[in-house]
Amino acid sequence: MTGPEPVTMGIGLIIEVPWNASNTKHHLEIRLLGADGQLVELPAPPGAPADAPPATVTISTDFEVGRPPGVAPGSALPFTLAVNVNMVPLPLASRFEWRLEIDGATEPDWHVAFETRPPRTPFGSPTAW
Repeated sequence: MTGPEPVTMGIGLIIEVPWNASNTKHHLEIRLLGADGQLVELPAPPGAPADAPPATVTISTDFEVGRPPGVAPGSALPFTLAVNVNMVPLPLASRFEWRLEIDGATEPDWHVAFETRPPRTPFGSPTAW
């Protein structure tokens, strides 16, 4: 649960690269999706052209993990990544998901979901339960 102000998040990954996938370039993408499974479209910043495509949040990089000397054949090799995502203006009272994709593939446990809080009520105002 986060918000309702623009959201700042940190994403940390440890990927265990199989021995047979080391010494090979891989492509990684992390996407911010809405409850409908589609990319979240962010509001246009002030002064943006009316015909500008909507902004989305996608983190993309290539990586390659080498086989260090002395590591036993068949060992998984770690690749770590840390990313900060700052001040993302997300709709309130909504569900979102970060989804990881490596080389065009994803797995059911390569995602994490979160929600934004509803708008704040003024102090002393009654709230609905």
